Amino acid sequence: MKIKLFILFSALFGFTLAQSQTCNNVLSEFCSITEGSTTHFRFTGYETGISSYLWDFGDGNTSNLKNPSHTFSSTGSFQACLTLTCNITTTTGGGGGSYGGGGTTTTTTCTDFSCGNISISVYGCTDFNATNYNALATIDDGSCKYCIYGCTDLAASNYNPLANCDDNSCLDIISKSLHEDFESYELYDYLAFSSPLWGTWNNPFSFGCDQDVQIDIGPIDTNTNGGSKTINLKSNLASGGAQDIVLPFGSSSSYTSGIFIFSSRFNVKTDVNTGAYFNFQSDYNPGNGWALDVLMQQNGQIVFSNSQNNNLLTSTYPENIWFELKIAVNITANEWNIYIDNILIGSFVNGINQIASLNLYPLNDQHFWVDDIYYMYNANLVYGCTDTNSTNYNVTATWDDSSCIPIILGCTDSLAINYNSTANTDDLSCIPIIYGCTDHTMFNYDINANTDDGTCVAISLGCINVAACNYNTTANTDDGLCDLPNGCGDSLYLEYDASVTCSDINVCISLIVYGCTDVIACNYNLLANTDDESCNYNSSSYDTLISNINIVWNGMTLITSGDYSVILANVVGCDSIANLSLSIINATGVENFYGNNKVLIKITDILGKETPYRRNTPLFYIYNDGTVERKLIIK
Repeated sequence: MKIKLFILFSALFGFTLAQSQTCNNVLSEFCSITEGSTTHFRFTGYETGISSYLWDFGDGNTSNLKNPSHTFSSTGSFQACLTLTCNITTTTGGGGGSYGGGGTTTTTTCTDFSCGNISISVYGCTDFNATNYNALATIDDGSCKYCIYGCTDLAASNYNPLANCDDNSCLDIISKSLHEDFESYELYDYLAFSSPLWGTWNNPFSFGCDQDVQIDIGPIDTNTNGGSKTINLKSNLASGGAQDIVLPFGSSSSYTSGIFIFSSRFNVKTDVNTGAYFNFQSDYNPGNGWALDVLMQQNGQIVFSNSQNNNLLTSTYPENIWFELKIAVNITANEWNIYIDNILIGSFVNGINQIASLNLYPLNDQHFWVDDIYYMYNANLVYGCTDTNSTNYNVTATWDDSSCIPIILGCTDSLAINYNSTANTDDLSCIPIIYGCTDHTMFNYDINANTDDGTCVAISLGCINVAACNYNTTANTDDGLCDLPNGCGDSLYLEYDASVTCSDINVCISLIVYGCTDVIACNYNLLANTDDESCNYNSSSYDTLISNINIVWNGMTLITSGDYSVILANVVGCDSIANLSLSIINATGVENFYGNNKVLIKITDILGKETPYRRNTPLFYIYNDGTVERKLIIK
């Protein structure tokens, strides 16, 4: 940032402001602003008669200019002094009139002397390619600038061919606008000194350090507005001021036709004897005429006037909060409209119907804040809607013709469910129609649907799991009671569980096969997995016989007494051991004897196939008592 020092110096020798004069109305006050190695001096004292100025800058250099600028050749601290000399001529005595005496003429030389310290810093722009290169700076402070500011519009009366960055200072062009929100300045910068547009009353095309204002932070009001960079104007003199700044509107003379719109935000304190004041100058050179005076009084009244009319309009304004004041002027038609916070408070015809510049000047004890200054001028008068918030806003219009149609936001799509027939500007809120069941108590309720299509289906509770044994084909909503497969419930399988309510075919694996499962039984069934208590085992029988003849027993001819046994096979393939105790008393003949009077039923081979009697082949003889004899007759 630029190093700027604002120093106000009064006369030395310990005099007060009113007493620091050698002669009446002679005071050598001055102030200065230092930028880099250059200090700008401004005489701010009082003078009368014929004045001369002698500046001693403290580095061996002097000047006789009233408001000199001096570039120092080295850094350090220097004592700059101003000697003001006024030659005052007065005439006393004499008879007066054409016949009176000439009186006595006296010339008095009055001098006053004041000094102050000037500090030239080692900080500054060290890039010699920059427009603000400081040859004395040894430490770069990041303030280098590379623009040559000026008016770059060829049509302007003050076109600067050397400028490569437009600073909005062009004069006498067809249209011009400015928005000054003060955010581009550093905090506590001096406005007129830092800006190519602003000036002070005594130096309207430059700065005057005694009349300049500093960039400050504005107060935050009860509406939470404020807190940004602003300017604060407060009078510290009984006559008003000393702050007194001027903003030219862009004409080298004044605007006498076309459209001009001005607006600004104000915050006026409600302290005792406070208020605010500004005016529109009617000529480019301040002081030649006042087109409009605006006075905000401490009682909340705002009065618009000029030198021809003390009361063009009187209204009220809000105190202690930020509000916007807008003045819209159709200069061609001499129509002045006044708005506060975009509400029209009145209109008038102005006898001084021309505009050149803005002058902000606090009157005695006034204290107010200003922000967001805006103005727009257009030489062309084009009627139309100028409200950017209206649906028929005309970008080419320069003067509002009251034709504006307010924007009504809403959905303008007639096919949307929220179509708003009164809306004229679509707000992208349209919701397309989505058909479906909108009854949340129905089975097929569609949370995304916004238009019912009559397809709602009532909820039917039941088991909807097709794998369950109680699957309900008519149900659409599960009741949580599905009986899912939980074991084998088929009694034909070994895995059968009587507690199973829903049989799982994947669990029923082994089909029950009944039979004898005892491996020692004669009829053991290798395929059986469930015993049916049909097992048969080997058996034996015992007979005693007394005979007087020879007998045939189980195929054997017995001719002598004794104990005999034979192993036979029964119908289930088990061995049946027959035992006979025979006593032959008189063997006079032969007789077959079959124990238990059994009768032969059939003969089978070893495969169980019925067959007729055959020799030399093992056969099974099956009897009616269940016994089986194995015989092999060899012949």
